Amino acid sequence: MNEEIRQEIEELKNRVEALEEMAEEDSSGISRSMDLSTFIQEFDPNGHTERIAAIAYYREAHEGEDTFTTTDIREAYNRARFQKPANLSDAIANAENNGWVYRKENDGQEVVRQLTNAGIEMVEEVMSDES
Repeated sequence: MNEEIRQEIEELKNRVEALEEMAEEDSSGISRSMDLSTFIQEFDPNGHTERIAAIAYYREAHEGEDTFTTTDIREAYNRARFQKPANLSDAIANAENNGWVYRKENDGQEVVRQLTNAGIEMVEEVMSDES
């Protein structure tokens, strides 16, 4: 019985190592440990609308946050030390109009949005063109 347990533990170790290696790889070639500022700089957005989609993408892919509010985007701009647009709400609305984000729900205080598949594809396409 002890040998069976040791063998199972060894198999589990191997599986964990393989999963960790897969988690470190990213299809767009972006390091999982890359900070927001570096990610946005490498993404090199054409204006605030693309930057907002890239921030939403980063939050989902690197921080495990699949939704965002205007406050989240404002805080991301501050964290990355980028100048915010004159009207952040308009920039987010433009990302919605482009089909990159959508209104998922209203939490009572703010609108909660999520990146769309088109938004994900746009960011990944730009990043793969940069690689």
